[in-house]
Amino acid sequence: SGVIYYLLNVPLFILAVKKIGRIFFLKTVICVTAMTTFLSVIPIPAAPIMGEDVLASCLIGGIICGAGIGIPLRMGCSGGGMDILGLALIKWKKDFSIGKMNLMVNAALYGICLFLFDIPTVIYSLIYAAVNSTAVDRLHSQNINVEVAVDADKINSVSFVSLDEAVTTMYPLMQPVLQDLESQIVNGQSLENLSYSMETRYTSQALINAIETALNKAKSK
Repeated sequence: SGVIYYLLNVPLFILAVKKIGRIFFLKTVICVTAMTTFLSVIPIPAAPIMGEDVLASCLIGGIICGAGIGIPLRMGCSGGGMDILGLALIKWKKDFSIGKMNLMVNAALYGICLFLFDIPTVIYSLIYAAVNSTAVDRLHSQNINVEVAVDADKINSVSFVSLDEAVTTMYPLMQPVLQDLESQIVNGQSLENLSYSMETRYTSQALINAIETALNKAKSK
């Protein structure tokens, strides 16, 4: 199963290089290689660890698997699979998340399974998927926090509050792009007609959204 898992991730490695970045790609290759090794070495238990308590197994399994997905994402890499596609989509749609994508894919898959398996199995699978997705989104955050200093309706500066490793890996040009946008905003005192290159469009759009949110909060105080 480990080798099959690795081979299925090869097309997604190409997507990671083109859409996310080389640092993310290298970290992901290491992570997927480790997961492939563990899947091949660690034996499957002959009997369920939780016995006959299916609901407890779904809840605990969802939390553990969600943590296993979320922790690598928090560190700026991925364990492979749909996570990589989800990260690429996050750059396109700001309110998207890995957990939401996993839940949608699993819901569609389990909907098909409804015609192949019994209803309780599908329901327990959906419970597992929901817990898993929640755990992923709790651990993995793509929030970009910026601070806008205003004085008498004048914008004086824009700066980062904090940046975690996941965000800097996803958007390696974050700091220089912010400096360029800050210069335009302070000089023009507006978020309108900001210019940026096509190479930095995803980073720029993510920053403009974060600046707009921070500016609205500052004005409402």
